Amino acid sequence: MRTAGILCDRQIRQRVSSGEIEIVPFDESCIQPASYDVHLSRKFKRYHDSSSAIIDTKLPVGDLMYDIES
Repeated sequence: MRTAGILCDRQIRQRVSSGEIEIVPFDESCIQPASYDVHLSRKFKRYHDSSSAIIDTKLPVGDLMYDIES
């Protein structure tokens, strides 16, 4: 397999078609001029506004975060 720098949209399409690059699931609308948009999940967590500027990740988050689904 060859290494490549940044690929343009045409090169991304060619390499997906040839099987050199595998994107599952592949969505043509995710191709940009020099990238492919990757979506990891529709769910994520967001911190509530807090009076504390420091959040210690070693402690339980409790009510500091809430779920969001896009």
